[in-house]
Amino acid sequence: MEEKVKIERAEPRRYSDAEKVQALAALEVGSSISAAARAIGMPRKTLSQWGLGQAIHPSVAEASHEKALELAGKFESIAHRIVDAMPGKIGDANLAQAATAAGIAVDKMRLLRGEATSNIQITATINIIAIQVSLQEAAQAAGLAYSDAVQGAIEYAEEQGDRELQRALGGLLEPTDG
Repeated sequence: MEEKVKIERAEPRRYSDAEKVQALAALEVGSSISAAARAIGMPRKTLSQWGLGQAIHPSVAEASHEKALELAGKFESIAHRIVDAMPGKIGDANLAQAATAAGIAVDKMRLLRGEATSNIQITATINIIAIQVSLQEAAQAAGLAYSDAVQGAIEYAEEQGDRELQRALGGLLEPTDG
């Protein structure tokens, strides 16, 4: 005679408002639903519903937005510190890293404030400067002319089908004023 096994279902976990605020703030800083749910240790479906405004009290959504604005302020402070430090880094090999970090901090700051991030000219300029510095270093290390390193990068971008990168790299070959 077979024994029947009774499976008991656990009660759904209840989350405090503070936990909900933390979870929603993680989404506002740009984490994916899956990554944020994993980091917090909650079901992805629950976080997805909260992100859509389901089963969330308006006060929790407001607190989450305030937390995101607080984080935006911190990212802005970091961006200012990095930008202020950049002139002293121009001669150093770490310029590309500092420029990239500034671009990321500005991007996060704007994202958290609900501002557009795809049309920020300064971020594109910072990224081009970082690429230019990296190519100069690579050319020097390999004993190549800078223009040969840029041409090699353009060919790689072409192989990858990245027309936007090809155009940006092509701009590095054009003569500039100064």
